[in-house]
Amino acid sequence: IYSILAGNPNHFFINPATGAIGVLTPLDYEVTNTYNLSVVAVDGGPAAVLTQRRTGTTSVVIKVQNVNEYAPIPDQPNYMQTIFTNYTALNGTVLTVHCSDSDSGDSIHYSLVPYSQDFIVQSNGGILLARSQTQQNIYSFDTVCTDSGGLSSSALAERYRRGGPPC
Repeated sequence: IYSILAGNPNHFFINPATGAIGVLTPLDYEVTNTYNLSVVAVDGGPAAVLTQRRTGTTSVVIKVQNVNEYAPIPDQPNYMQTIFTNYTALNGTVLTVHCSDSDSGDSIHYSLVPYSQDFIVQSNGGILLARSQTQQNIYSFDTVCTDSGGLSSSALAERYRRGGPPC
């Protein structure tokens, strides 16, 4: 007869006849990535003679594999920035979009949809002005955040151009 002696935070069960260990609740690598169980086996000696039963214990280490179950999430759904037409700080940050990912070890890649030659997106989500003279007054685009596992989400980013003094 098999049973779990210790290390079972209500996540596992053991088949008393076979010793097969199963999962009761979903496991999440980001919460706990390793479980240490102590398992005991008691032989089928005569039930009346408990002193003749033999027992053995062992440690079982269960390692949870990391999977990419969470998409990156923008800190806010919409970003807006106003700059003036005579703003000439080329390669200066005009807007920063930030996304976070609950998955352990994921890196985030930022991109613009639709692509615009007027802007450059940095690896930290900073959006830089690439050209001093823009041809339109309002730019509206999605900033797409994609994690290393391929999951993505986006935030609407708008940049308004106005005449007046530099910021």
